[in-house]
Amino acid sequence: MDSKNYELFKEGLSRGEEYLFTYHDIDYWISHGANGVSSLSKEDGTHCQDFDSLRRTF
Repeated sequence: MDSKNYELFKEGLSRGEEYLFTYHDIDYWISHGANGVSSLSKEDGTHCQDFDSLRRTF
């Protein structure tokens, strides 16, 4: 991902969009809620990690 798309990705998250992506053949969801909490989780729901800001997420 180039720097322009990375910035668009972060901007989308800040607006509450969710993204599905694949890393090492495993699918993940990343999202950021209106409450300021960001979540990163495996698509199958087996693991989830929450962060108190987008900055901490990245």
